[in-house]
Parts: sequence; structure tokens; C-alpha cells
Amino acid sequence: MEKDFIKLDSGARVHSKEFGKGPTLLLIHGWNNDWSGFVPFIEHIEKNFHVIAIDLPGYGLSDPLHEDYSVEKLSSVISEFIDKKKIGKVDVLCALSMGTVIATDFAKRYPEKVGSAVLIGPPIIKYDWRMSKLYRDWIKIMNKNIAFMKAGHSVMASKWYGHFTAKYINMHNYDKDLINKHGMKGRKNINSKALFQMGRAMYNYDLGKALRSIKVPMLIVLGRYDKISNLSEASRVVKDNKNIKLKWIEEAGHVVSLEKPEEVSELVKDFSGSLKKS
Repeated sequence: MEKDFIKLDSGARVHSKEFGKGPTLLLIHGWNNDWSGFVPFIEHIEKNFHVIAIDLPGYGLSDPLHEDYSVEKLSSVISEFIDKKKIGKVDVLCALSMGTVIATDFAKRYPEKVGSAVLIGPPIIKYDWRMSKLYRDWIKIMNKNIAFMKAGHSVMASKWYGHFTAKYINMHNYDKDLINKHGMKGRKNINSKALFQMGRAMYNYDLGKALRSIKVPMLIVLGRYDKISNLSEASRVVKDNKNIKLKWIEEAGHVVSLEKPEEVSELVKDFSGSLKKS
């Protein structure tokens, strides 16, 4: 429906869905999905918040950008989206995986528009990890031209790839039905340029450095068995910045908001409530 779209000054339309009532919670999805990957989490968190789940440009139903993608560009899109929606200040900016990179940059550049932030599975990576290096090298190759991007996207949108990455990388307890229901639709509706340029931008962004300078209250949520986000690295970041708290959930991997949506929802609710009391 037309009310689900905001038109940017560039003419591009940004799609979002809204749920619940209460303090505003803006959701930013990860690299290889759209807003729909948050559905299980939304079913719990909408009881306490007015949830706005956005499709980033080139994802889901949002128009792609004409210019090149970067973390900073998408931060500015989020800023314009908030202005166009007349939100003023987001009470909780909540993001998953790649979305946490954008959320961190946004909180750093536009602190006046963020009350607090929750980062679920931020890719704070030890760069000697072999899988990380393989991904970065592959993304570099895919970024060489649009034909490579389209070919790479066809692989990443496939059912076998979605289940392979869920089973061996993203989930601690692989759930085939959960991936079929919430992990496949979004990956098909991604612009190839958006996918691989943001993949490159995400890995080139120094997330650890940015987090150490964050001034807004922030909560990092990790699955205990996350194979992408490094718990010891996250602990070091939290030690260096007293504005950040760290919580982890047992029996969960990288997509902890999909595996343990109710537990993540409770952490977000408790974190937000603690800020009101302080």
C-alpha cells in the first residue's frame, strides 16, 4: 500500500511496515534479507513498542539507489526517512548483522536522532578467521562488474545456499522450517548492486573503532555460538566504552533474533526500561 512508502528527495521510495504502539523502535535488517526476517521478533516486541521495520534501498520493496552504496550513504537515507516520517527521535534503533554497521554509523553521525540502540549480532570480527577472509575475497570478485554481481546474487538467493549458510554459519540449532518461512523470501528480493556493494562496505568499515566512540546508550546482543560476531572482541569494545552493555544468549548463533526472538525481545524491553529509570 502507498502509505507503506516514503519518497526520498532523490525520488527513490523506501518501504517499511509498522506494528504495535508505544515508544518508537526502528528495525534495520541484515545483509541477505529484508524486513520480513524480523517477523518472529516483531511478534514479541510489538507488545511494548511502535515498531517500524524498514527495507533498506535495493532490498524488499524499496527502490535501489542510482549512486554507489556505502555505510555512510545508507546512514543518510535512515536520517531522511526519520525526517520524512516526522519521527523526530527514535527511542530504540535496533539492527541485525550488517544493519548494526549502519545503525552504529547513524548513531555516531546523528546522535540527536537516537535515544538508544540495540545491535543484534554486530560483525565485530577477528580478521584472522578463515571464513571471514573467504567472504571478503569473494565479495571483492563480485564487485568487479554487474554481471558478476547478478551471478553471485543468483547463488545467494538459491534455496540450497540459504540452508547451507543457515546450517553451517548463521544458526546454532538449524531449523529448516524456520528458514523456509522467514529466511528465503527476503534474500530473493535484493538488488545485486546493493547486495555486493554493501557487502564490501560492511567489511571495510571499522566497526570496533566506531563503537568505541559511541555516545548514546547501546546494548549488544550476541548468540553464545555466533560464528561471525566474536564474543571476546565485543567484550573488549564494551570494556573500552561505558555507554555499551553486552548480553549473550545461550543455544543461539548469529541470527539470534530468529532463533530466540522472545529472549531477545525481553532483553530489549529490559534495556529500554532501565534507561527510563536512570
